[in-house]
Amino acid sequence: MVPFRISRLFGLRVTVDGMLLVNAQGLKLVFKEPKRDDTLRDQQIEQVELTWADLKQVVCDFGMLNDEVVLEVNPSANVVRLPGVSEDRVSLSVRKQHREELKELEKRIDEYRRGTRRDDVDDLLDDVRDFLHGG
Repeated sequence: MVPFRISRLFGLRVTVDGMLLVNAQGLKLVFKEPKRDDTLRDQQIEQVELTWADLKQVVCDFGMLNDEVVLEVNPSANVVRLPGVSEDRVSLSVRKQHREELKELEKRIDEYRRGTRRDDVDDLLDDVRDFLHGG
């Protein structure tokens, strides 16, 4: 699990925070609706699932200040609900403090795409535990 942020949507200055997860089927992006900023109970949580067939390319770019995950999707992919899609491409900003998680995510993506990794329940539980404990 890697936390991400999208700061620009269609030329507007809107921030969307979310989590990026990877599994054998593809990527799952879970995020809070950008237009709602009420109490936690009232927040609308959305999710978008992208199968490996939906994705042309996933690139992790490690920068000096922030890191970035660039998702290039096939035109046939149903990414209507995914915020920030521009010309079949979306950039997810990842804080530098989450670089180790991003490197692990990049490794898992590569393993899943090559077919050398399977879902391991223990790994999934470790991911959830790390997320809940902030580590």
